[in-house]
Amino acid sequence: MTCRRGCPREGNPYGSGAAVRFILHVAAGLFALLLLAPPLTGRAVEPPPPLHTGADAIPVPRPGTRAAERTAPIAPFLLAESEYAAGRSEEALSRFLELAYSAPDDERKGFIWWRVGELLLVRGELDKALEAADKAVLLSRAPYLSLSAVDLKLRIYQRMKWNNEARQMAAYLLDRKFVGMDAEALLRTTASPSPPPRIRGSPCGCRPSGNRSSTGHPTSPRFEGRPGWSRTRRSAPTCTSRWGTPRSGNSVLSGAEVALGAFHGLEKNGATPVLRWVDTGGDPEVARKEYSAAAEDQAVIGILGPVTGEEGRSVGAAFTQKSPPTLYLGQKPILEKPYFYGFGLSPAQEARALFSHLARVGISDLLLFHPENGYGKGFAAAAVVAAREAGVRIAKTVSYSPEVQDFKEVIQKAVGKATFQRQARSKQKGMAMKLSLGGIVIADRWDRAFLLASQLRYYNVYLPLAGFSGWNDDELLRKAGGSVSGAVFPVDYSEAIPGNRGDRFRKEFQAAMRVPPTRFEAMGYDGALFLLEVFSLEGAPGSPFGEAMRERIPRLKNFPGVTGTFQFTPSGEMRRKVPLLQVELGNFVPVPPAP
Repeated sequence: MTCRRGCPREGNPYGSGAAVRFILHVAAGLFALLLLAPPLTGRAVEPPPPLHTGADAIPVPRPGTRAAERTAPIAPFLLAESEYAAGRSEEALSRFLELAYSAPDDERKGFIWWRVGELLLVRGELDKALEAADKAVLLSRAPYLSLSAVDLKLRIYQRMKWNNEARQMAAYLLDRKFVGMDAEALLRTTASPSPPPRIRGSPCGCRPSGNRSSTGHPTSPRFEGRPGWSRTRRSAPTCTSRWGTPRSGNSVLSGAEVALGAFHGLEKNGATPVLRWVDTGGDPEVARKEYSAAAEDQAVIGILGPVTGEEGRSVGAAFTQKSPPTLYLGQKPILEKPYFYGFGLSPAQEARALFSHLARVGISDLLLFHPENGYGKGFAAAAVVAAREAGVRIAKTVSYSPEVQDFKEVIQKAVGKATFQRQARSKQKGMAMKLSLGGIVIADRWDRAFLLASQLRYYNVYLPLAGFSGWNDDELLRKAGGSVSGAVFPVDYSEAIPGNRGDRFRKEFQAAMRVPPTRFEAMGYDGALFLLEVFSLEGAPGSPFGEAMRERIPRLKNFPGVTGTFQFTPSGEMRRKVPLLQVELGNFVPVPPAP
């Protein structure tokens, strides 16, 4: 099967059958589709034309395939390597980047990104080099290449003076007995003293769109004017965390690819699904136009995305009664409609699950803490509404600066100055402060919540604690210790939640991608698998795929995913059961669901 220039390959790498478009609109800039077409007999034919009108397909981490035609071309590869060996670093970098963004993702791709990272490290572009090293680790199949990429990350971390991360890489290389290692140097790195802890402003190491160029050599003539390399918001190809795990819509696509791989070899309803993704650059208007074009394609069975609220609202305005099922993956509120679902866990959904639980266990008269930023205000507003619906009283709300480290004045404001001063004078640690409150809700992420929880315990405020999904991090257990014992919070995905589907997802993802999944991959996996399961149901022949999917969704009724249980009404509306976790004996354990 051939593919027109600029068009992502649509052939199904896992089985036979013709292409089925499965649109998944993900990433703040990626629009992906699940497409379907009846299997064809006879000679191979051209794939359907591109659904996009100018946005480019963006390479994403995806499972390896068996198709020989998906191998990176050897001649340009050897030419780039010869330039590297000759010491012509600028030309080598340009040629390797050409391969990195045009060749398929196979075992050579990991080596290509490794070379890109090495060259960028020499140039001193450390952030870009780290992104390239992350991709090399993710795409390398051979153990030696994977460990070589880890060694590259070690050297980058050492240049960046990220000593904690460097020690982790060194310990990993020692444990795996990397053949190219300097054991004495690695041992010195692992034994180096720990620096004082630092708080990163964002877990995402993605470049801000528009003010920094894409990974690569932006001044090279080879890339000037090339689609995907313009210095605009369309250019951002990936968004990875500095821990090496994708944290963007690319991660959602990786999860969707794994779900599609689990579906391989099965021709459902006369066709086999494939993925296509389109870059929308985070632009709501571009997202709306791309969505409208995709929704008119009768081969599309579903759309997964977008992930930003602005794009979600724009796409929602373009959604019609004939549009295929669409799964919005963001947290910001949008106007949901039948078959236009909010598949990302929103603050309102989290708050409803949390306050319903608090009402069941009889906890009311709550003290609500939240930071004075968008995150805190959004969850605080959702908490007020959910508490009112559940019949739970919020007695007092106290906000604080997102930069505060010492919460003494915040706690004093919450409990009252006189009460706080009396307790402070008593010096009797372990004697709970007498308060007319039933519990405390902290609407903040774990790295702030543990500080507040620890200082509440220090000042003898012993009340049941609750939070939101931002608490779901093992570092909370390590740093907060007993201060968060008994705390409850909602989540969408966690390894602590038991179930065969979650175990299968982790096994499939680890086998395909060689890294553990995060909540982003879990969302993509659930969204893709949901659409695939709906598609596999029997339906009336002859109907357009989008229309047939609408008819089948109410018949599915329940979808037990790895990010929660989704229920569908006869009118096509969706309800979601959100799981809860509780801190017990230093571990996250699932809260038994309500009867």
